[in-house]
Amino acid sequence: MPGPFHSGTGLTWAIRPVAAGSPGESHPSVGIADDGTVYLSWNGADNHAFTSVSRDKGLTWSTPYDVGTQLGIQNVAFPAAVAGDSGRAAVAFLGTTTGGNSQETDVFKGVWQLYVASTFDGGKTWKTSNATGADPVQRGSICTLAPLASQRVDISWTSAKKGTHVVTAVVDPTNAIAESREDNNKSTATVTVK
Repeated sequence: MPGPFHSGTGLTWAIRPVAAGSPGESHPSVGIADDGTVYLSWNGADNHAFTSVSRDKGLTWSTPYDVGTQLGIQNVAFPAAVAGDSGRAAVAFLGTTTGGNSQETDVFKGVWQLYVASTFDGGKTWKTSNATGADPVQRGSICTLAPLASQRVDISWTSAKKGTHVVTAVVDPTNAIAESREDNNKSTATVTVK
């Protein structure tokens, strides 16, 4: 997993790879502590949550550590690193103990929780906790689409009320994501329950 680092004013940048990085890794996130220690987190090519630490502006890195292993996490999404005082950092991510391809919307049945891995010794040890307990944040696949890609989404809806219902699905309702077409983010269907 390469990471860009600048020296001084930010006028010059260098790409400094993290040891053991491999193709297919995604969603990097960086937290920098008060003492300059850099905490990098990312989705590994195996879809596990990894973190690595540098104390010399990215010249050298600790061996990448899978922060989900201790809880049996098999798939992750959207890791986010933060750091504070010297020696203190955390990585939050969505994770599931269900293995397999989490992008297969028709077959993946994972139950996703929010996890937080924290260190109080500069990344020597990490403790991961389930922040949402028995209340999952997602069921099924979590779609992380590449630009220009598309994905089918199936939605189940149950109504105990008979009659005609209008069901509307909206993606990006405030147009926060710039797109070439902003007029195709809404779909409406009329459903009759007998």
